[in-house]
Amino acid sequence: MLARRKALLTLFATVAALLSAPGAAEAAEAPAASTDQIAAAVTQAPAEPWVPGAGAPAAGSGKMIEVGLGLDCGKLVGKARTYATEHDICPDGPSANTVTEGPCGKAWLFVVDDVPGDRIGRINFGATSTLGPIAWRNFYVPWAYTPQGAGLPETGTIADVGAVFSSTYDISYVRGGLLGTAGAQLTGNVLLAWGATCSVLPPYPQDFKPVT
Repeated sequence: MLARRKALLTLFATVAALLSAPGAAEAAEAPAASTDQIAAAVTQAPAEPWVPGAGAPAAGSGKMIEVGLGLDCGKLVGKARTYATEHDICPDGPSANTVTEGPCGKAWLFVVDDVPGDRIGRINFGATSTLGPIAWRNFYVPWAYTPQGAGLPETGTIADVGAVFSSTYDISYVRGGLLGTAGAQLTGNVLLAWGATCSVLPPYPQDFKPVT
């Protein structure tokens, strides 16, 4: 009982010091937080948003989860259909409508804790086309984060959409202030320069890692 009382007194002293800081008058007008909320705020700083990050994941920092990209020959029309048949990518005639997962390349995703202790997590994902340059990508990455200790789980989706102009697209999204477990899954498709759409095939690549 004595130890608990001392801990509470220490906590209240910390709060009192914070309230005496400049701007504390405005903060003091807000509803009082519980001791559990105060303790959680001290031990778990707010996480930052996921943002595109510079640099590649450190070598050996994660295992890449790969799946195929699939080309739906039955959905090709006009010049794209002609290109696919002339280059033996899709069969000619009505039989092309039955080819729904022709090989088109690969897609990948993995979650990385590059430097343990810096509380920065990284979600790396991308795709490589074997049928020509990628002109546009439509990637959607559902993510989840479960903080260590106090705090509620978070979920969201990274929408990574835009021009590419290369046969390979590779990007990382990073987020600071993490202390827990982060996970993500890659869905979406890429549009090739000659008009075909290649989709990430199920089972969609997914990964999760502890981030410290």
